[in-house]
This record gives sequence, structure tokens and C-alpha cells, in this order.
Amino acid sequence: MWSLKWGENARKVYEAASDAGVDIPESVIPPECPDHLVGYYDIFWKLSTCRNVGFSVGRIPWTAIDAFAVRYGYIEDDLLYEDLHYYIGAMDSAYTDIVNKNDETAGKDNGESAAIAARKRQEW
Repeated sequence: MWSLKWGENARKVYEAASDAGVDIPESVIPPECPDHLVGYYDIFWKLSTCRNVGFSVGRIPWTAIDAFAVRYGYIEDDLLYEDLHYYIGAMDSAYTDIVNKNDETAGKDNGESAAIAARKRQEW
């Protein structure tokens, strides 16, 4: 979720700090994803296509996560199944908090509704 918060500006801040000869802020250096979570991160973005978008960006439906679990065999191992729901849910919570907060800000800045901002983001 770091990229949602810093993605566009991180390089600019990094270069400006470097050019000015000052320490580069920790916040603009992307965190490393632990190897055992990389797969869940990829799954999260695949399942993100299943979310509802209205006046705000909705959560990934439980049924979408469950269908993925059945399709790819996570259902056969209780621990993998629980991990899938836990990690996707945690990332989804962070994602919707950031995106919906950004939508509120975007709507105030340029008169654009949260629904329009959400649709634009889905088109990316």
C-alpha cells in the first residue's frame, strides 16, 4: 500500500533530497515484501477486480476469496485457507482506507465525486 501513498512522489522527493545533499527520508524508500507474502500480494491485486465500486471503493467480497481458495486448492489446507483470508483481508482494509480517504480529498480539491475518482482508478 506504500505505492498508493508515495508512488507518484517518491522519486521526486528522493531526487530532490539527493540533489540537495540531505538524507533521503525513510518514508520514500519502498518497504520490502517478505518472500512468503509476495504470492498473497499478487493474489490481492487479482481479487481487487472483484470489488464493488460506488460512492466509495468497496471491500473484496468474501465469496471472491472463497472461490479463489477453492479454485487453487487453498481450501484443502485449513491453515492456508485461513492465511489467505487473513492476508487478503488485511491488505484490503489498508487499501480501502487509503483509497477512500484519497477519494474524499480528490472530491474536495477539484469537485470530482468519489465515484468518478474510483471509476478512473478502475480504468487504470
